[in-house]
Amino acid sequence: MKLFSSIFYLGVTLILLSSCVPTQQIVGVNSTVVPMNERQMFEYANNDLVIQYFLSGYQMPISLRIENKRNEPIVIDLSNSFLIVQNRSLPWSSTPEQRLVIPPRSFDEMQGFRLVTQRLEYLSFENISHGSFPNHAKYSQIYFNPFNSPYEFRNYLTYGIGLQPSDWKNLDHPFYVSEILEVKGEVNAVDLPTPNYGVSDHKQSSGAGTGVLAILLLTGLFILLVS
Repeated sequence: MKLFSSIFYLGVTLILLSSCVPTQQIVGVNSTVVPMNERQMFEYANNDLVIQYFLSGYQMPISLRIENKRNEPIVIDLSNSFLIVQNRSLPWSSTPEQRLVIPPRSFDEMQGFRLVTQRLEYLSFENISHGSFPNHAKYSQIYFNPFNSPYEFRNYLTYGIGLQPSDWKNLDHPFYVSEILEVKGEVNAVDLPTPNYGVSDHKQSSGAGTGVLAILLLTGLFILLVS
C-alpha cells in the first residue's frame, strides 16, 4: 500500500510539473505577390525602387527598407499609404508629416505596427506535422493556404517620382499567415526556418507556483516513505 501511494504521489507530481511547461504560438507568413530573396526575406523590385520587408519578433512588428534606384527623388505619399490588417485600414503616418522623400540612389526605412497582437484561432487548415527543435521543444506545425488562412494583411503604398510628382503609382502587397507552430517549450529565433516568423502568444510558467507545488507533493511523498 505504501509503495502504491508513493508511486501515485510521484506520478501526480510529474504530471503537474509537466503541465507547467511554457508554451508559444509562432506564426510564419507568405505572399503570393512578393518573392523572397537569397536571404529568405520578402523583397519587391521594379525600375523605380526596391522594398524589403522585415517581419519577425514578438507580435511580428513590420518595417520596410525602401531603396530609390533612380537619379531623382522618390516621394512616398504617407497620407495615401496604409497597412490593411484583417481588412482594417491603418495609416502609415502617425505624425503631421504626410510624405517621405528618399533622395536619389539612397534608402530610407519605415517602421510600422505589431501585426499579430494576440493568439490566432483556426478551424481549418491544409496540413499538419509534428517535430522538435534542437533544444527538444516539441511542436505541431499547421499549414495554411491563401484561402483558409486565419490572418491576412496588406501593404498599400503610394509613391511618385520627383519632388512634385505629377503622376502617382500604387503598390499593393498581400501577405497571409501560412504556418502556425504550437510549441511546448521555448524556442530561440535562430532555430526558426526563415526570418519571417513572429511569436503571437507566449505563456510563461509560474516558477514560484511550480516550486511550491513540487515541494508540497514531494513532502507528502517523503512522509509516506518514512511512515
